[in-house]
Amino acid sequence: MSNLAESQYIPAVENPPGFRSVASPANSPLTHLEFGLITLAGGGAPFSWESRDREAIFYLIEGGCGVDASGGAGALSGALGPRASVFDGPPSALFVPAGSHVGLSASSDGVRLAFFSAPPSAARSPRIIGPDQVTVRNVGADAWSRRVTSVADQSVTSRMLVGETHNPAGHWSSYPPHKHDTRRTVGDGRGEAPMEEVYHYFVRPPDGFGLQMVYTPPDAPAPFERIYRVRGGDTVVIPRGYHPIVAAGGYELVYLWAISGEQVEYAAWADDPAHAWINRPR
Repeated sequence: MSNLAESQYIPAVENPPGFRSVASPANSPLTHLEFGLITLAGGGAPFSWESRDREAIFYLIEGGCGVDASGGAGALSGALGPRASVFDGPPSALFVPAGSHVGLSASSDGVRLAFFSAPPSAARSPRIIGPDQVTVRNVGADAWSRRVTSVADQSVTSRMLVGETHNPAGHWSSYPPHKHDTRRTVGDGRGEAPMEEVYHYFVRPPDGFGLQMVYTPPDAPAPFERIYRVRGGDTVVIPRGYHPIVAAGGYELVYLWAISGEQVEYAAWADDPAHAWINRPR
């Protein structure tokens, strides 16, 4: 990951049927992650995918679909959903390792999925993660309390962490501001590791917005600071820097997040020292 890479804002567009690539190493500062969206109408032809040399996650946004996966690491079949929306009920997902063939068949109401992939660092088996297998935690306090759902961690994938965060109206998350762009031991003994990240947003009611900040320490090489007004369907690529976000008053905000790097580890981040006091016991 280049130390000179800055964040990238990708506005929402109407998603065509099938697959749309949103951000990847070919068109963004990302070096590992690929992020796309899949939209399938009910009763349409099945969607096929070859994972080739990348592990991949098919993440349910809304609707439902049947899934089949086969390859050298094994085969499975099952279903994702139904799910009314990212604001209604926990997610589910399909993980497949490199060398897999995937088939998706939308339910009668259709399906929308997020797609994440990265080059693997170890062998894994295909897996369906059901709503009862995700990890849901309420974190933070006061106006930075939020619900964090972890869908895929190191036990599922070798080089990705994937989940979603729900901000109540007016609440902050990724807060206190934290970053994960340097390999070092931080003050509390935890390790910070360089990992890139993608955020993809949903807002309810849909005319609302959130404010996404991305900024570096002032002494960082090529420091920068950006503030994006994000709406439903927008995406921000975060190769480095602190990245807090707040939902506008009156509007709930959910964002999908995916993290990757040479080595991934949940919580391998460092808080902005100017604001780390917020997490201290009261």
